[in-house]
Amino acid sequence: MRALALSVLVGALAVGCAAPAKPVWSKAGAGEAERKKDQAECLKAALGGTRDAQSAGVVYSFDREEYGKCLEARGYKAQPPR
Repeated sequence: MRALALSVLVGALAVGCAAPAKPVWSKAGAGEAERKKDQAECLKAALGGTRDAQSAGVVYSFDREEYGKCLEARGYKAQPPR
């Protein structure tokens, strides 16, 4: 269930319909596999979940600032969206 919720959240973040344009994160010398791994780990660190008594489910939140701090700590720099 959590994996499904994470997949939905990742999809929603990728689409970004109503969200402001997100920066492009880059790191000199980082390959595609390393970038994807780091982004996935930082996404996991930036997710928070709380139990929702009404729906008996979990409500997830995403801390964009925490995500950015995590990537910066790994040597990534934010570039303006294209």
